[in-house]
Amino acid sequence: MRVRVSVPAKHAKSIHGKLKGFFETVEVEDWEKGNLEMVGLIEPGNYKAIAELLKGDKKEKIEQIGLELLSLKVISEGEVEIN
Repeated sequence: MRVRVSVPAKHAKSIHGKLKGFFETVEVEDWEKGNLEMVGLIEPGNYKAIAELLKGDKKEKIEQIGLELLSLKVISEGEVEIN
């Protein structure tokens, strides 16, 4: 799966390491004005884990986050990628 994740500056640094761990391949990692945007490939089972991480705990909900599914089926073999 290819996903895009957007995290506001207030929370970006604190969850960056955990978030990056869910990606097989990071295609884009942009730190514009402290906000984090990542695009990359993940295993389908990691989608729910990323969503849970972005929800945060009930005491401190992360606002203005984005988790967008860009492509459901992405197959990579060597240097060839099929969408």
